[in-house]
Amino acid sequence: LSCVFCKVAFKNSRLTRSGRCESKVLSCLHSSCGSCLEECLRSGDEVRCPICDSRTERQSYHKFLCNFAVHQGIDRSFIDEQRSIACDECVEACSAVTYCSQCVRSLCCECSDHHRRSKSTSGHCLIELQQQQEHLMHRAAFCAVHVDQKYEFFCETCEKLCCRTCVLQDHETHNYKLPAGSLVARQRQEVKNQIEQLKDTAQRLQNRHKTIFETVRDFEQQVEVARLGLEGLEAQVKAAIEARQHALEDELHAFVTSRRESSRN
Repeated sequence: LSCVFCKVAFKNSRLTRSGRCESKVLSCLHSSCGSCLEECLRSGDEVRCPICDSRTERQSYHKFLCNFAVHQGIDRSFIDEQRSIACDECVEACSAVTYCSQCVRSLCCECSDHHRRSKSTSGHCLIELQQQQEHLMHRAAFCAVHVDQKYEFFCETCEKLCCRTCVLQDHETHNYKLPAGSLVARQRQEVKNQIEQLKDTAQRLQNRHKTIFETVRDFEQQVEVARLGLEGLEAQVKAAIEARQHALEDELHAFVTSRRESSRN
């Protein structure tokens, strides 16, 4: 997979200002590397996809959804190629050596030790990055408004994820929960239901497209038959006109010859 702008594979793309290789999804669902998207946002009032020409109004970089599947592939390729992945915890961004699935963070040696000693995280399971499976590697999702805070709650009133500051500022009186357990299962089921609905819609559209295609094909065949019929009729009319012309010319010639002979006599 590669960026729609620079055509460079995401794992080899330039680092963003945050120092990571990132992939962002445009409104048309094509993906851009983070660096190219940052340049587009700095240079214009909209982002235009070079593939489908779809346009997205300028907004905060963090409001563009991450391509999570691409991020998994990037991080896995970095591990396989023994390239450094920055620690998500320390400000020095040292090379990460472990991954905590509960915190969704990659940690360096020092942060890993602190993670094991801390009362709140001592029970977390830290896995060596080399042993972590690709489909289980995730990056923490940060708030699009308060970019230094992770999404920690799901507001059922607004049906959106929010951070602590969002809850205090905009969702304090709303019904919100931790995104875990039955809530995740319910949301997952809703997504599955929507996928099934989209499949049904796609099948209906395919059937309609097939019907339209067959109708157009039959119409074109009828047009071709009519064209051939007109060409044949045109040839017949032309032949009849030419035959009548020759007959009239012969009659005229005979008449002229007869008059000449009469006048001589």
